[in-house]
Amino acid sequence: MISCQHIYYGPKKSDFQLLIDKRDFDQEGITAFVGPNGAGKSTLFKVMAGIEAPTSGEAKFEGMNVFKDYEVIKNKIHLLTWDISPYS
Repeated sequence: MISCQHIYYGPKKSDFQLLIDKRDFDQEGITAFVGPNGAGKSTLFKVMAGIEAPTSGEAKFEGMNVFKDYEVIKNKIHLLTWDISPYS
């Protein structure tokens, strides 16, 4: 299960801020994130995968903080974005 609690990402005086109060992803299957460009979808994925640290709050995978416990869980979480090419 992935859990996001009180995620805040971005400078306080900015046009871009990502705010997630509480969201749990606890079902098997495919979850879709839909929104316009710049809505924060990729940023949220990076926070949930432990690649970017949130300004405040935490994301957990199986009860472990994905950023602080990254070395423990890095082989269980994978993020493949559209702009990563395995052949470059």
